[in-house]
Amino acid sequence: MPACLSLLAPIAVVVMSQFTAVIVFALFASVVFAITLREEPRAQIRYGAFCFACFLIGTVIAGWILYFLQPH
Repeated sequence: MPACLSLLAPIAVVVMSQFTAVIVFALFASVVFAITLREEPRAQIRYGAFCFACFLIGTVIAGWILYFLQPH
């Protein structure tokens, strides 16, 4: 093994499904939306939960639409 490669730390590979990636994205996007668009903490929590639910419901609906549009 070349000396320059032995200095590098092993690379950890994180494998996640597409649905897990959508959940992670929805979580972070909902937190950002809630913090930037609402003032009170209670309103932030409610709006963040609403955005998170909308992301997930929209993803499931889009998935079913694409499922039925694919040629069989």
